[in-house]
Amino acid sequence: MKITKTLFGFLVLSIGLTVPAHAVPIFLQTSITGEISVLNDGSLIEANNLGARNNPVTINGVLFGSDESALSAGWTDGSGNFSNDNFNTDLEALLDELVYASGFGSLGFTLDGLTIGNSYRLQLLFSNDKNSTGNDIFVSLLGSDFSLKNWQPNAVNLIVRFTAEAETLFVGFDGPNNQPGRAVLNGYALHEVPEPSTLAILALGLIGLGARRFKK
Repeated sequence: MKITKTLFGFLVLSIGLTVPAHAVPIFLQTSITGEISVLNDGSLIEANNLGARNNPVTINGVLFGSDESALSAGWTDGSGNFSNDNFNTDLEALLDELVYASGFGSLGFTLDGLTIGNSYRLQLLFSNDKNSTGNDIFVSLLGSDFSLKNWQPNAVNLIVRFTAEAETLFVGFDGPNNQPGRAVLNGYALHEVPEPSTLAILALGLIGLGARRFKK
């Protein structure tokens, strides 16, 4: 009986942990070293290549379109801002094109089609070795900020895990206190990445209980 009560308590706790709640976004800055640096698991919601010659490209199975309609005012198309020739043609094409802040201050883009309570992964791709634009910016969403600093001349993928609190989400870019930290952005990809389901956790718990009973 003690085993059963202990397991029951664990299952109740596990179920509680799977219930969507207000969660702080998780940020992870990684270097782009090749196509594999672009994650492709989960259900693709949208992905776009940004910039002056932003033709559709496929990177590690993720199709980046050329739609810039989600961008707020204040972005300018740019091109020829990355000279690393070690990447394949599609990845190099994505990293060579970008949009940049035409002035100082806040701007961003809007994601839509979200389902409240579901878990998502946003990938923000940055590269620029032509000048210092973008080398010191804040990325903001759901009330949390990430400081992207001193990453040039490399290319980076800022990965953000979050739970949707509305059907749309504004992703903001800024320099520290609106100071010279003008943003750049080469592309983005949004995937829905579900958390483990309550049923899966229950199944694992019941299997464990059955195994312990079988041993007895």
